[in-house]
Amino acid sequence: GASNQVTLPSFQTDEIIHALTKVFTYEPAYIKGSRWKAICSLCSPKFIGTMNQFIPIALSLLIEQTKNINLYQVQCINFLLLALKLDENNGKILRDLDIFQILIGLVIKHHESSILTNSFRAFVVCSMKNNDICKDILLLYVPFLMHEAVNKEYGLLSSICWFLLAKATNESRFNKKIRETLKLIPGFSEFKETKLLRYLNIIERQYGGPVPIETYTAFATPASPSI
Repeated sequence: GASNQVTLPSFQTDEIIHALTKVFTYEPAYIKGSRWKAICSLCSPKFIGTMNQFIPIALSLLIEQTKNINLYQVQCINFLLLALKLDENNGKILRDLDIFQILIGLVIKHHESSILTNSFRAFVVCSMKNNDICKDILLLYVPFLMHEAVNKEYGLLSSICWFLLAKATNESRFNKKIRETLKLIPGFSEFKETKLLRYLNIIERQYGGPVPIETYTAFATPASPSI
């Protein structure tokens, strides 16, 4: 199928693209999910220019008012991630469509969804590496990440925020633009030297302690056979 790199070109046709753009009046969520999974599977460096027509469609689905996050909406984020990875110029397009602010709204509303927060994490990491939007991403997201990281109400989202803050800090060691942008964010330097440093120390700390020799011996030595 389209996920096979050998047969992929045979699926990258105008007929397939036209079929995927069709929308039915009453379309079950699982059909939408399958559609966007197929759209993601068609993305490749040579074909991403054609696939860019799906960017505004993905945006329209992400701003839908839904009670719960749907798989097709997560697939839309995964598609936008691929669009960004395969063509750096898409960074400006996504920025101008206000997609970064939309994603913040989604992860706050559906902060308990692991598939959503994981896709959000991957999208932010990729955006940090895009030279065209790196500064915009950091100026928008880092204050949000600092606020939500310490929000105990959001357990899953909080852990994602800590990860992204640590990622940005680590990347700043090698990327001058990231380093200079982080200096512009009010409160980040103090946050990094206190709360983030404390978090990193906890993460790097080994759990437990040395195993007592008698415990190790008990598990390592086979029991004597019963007579």
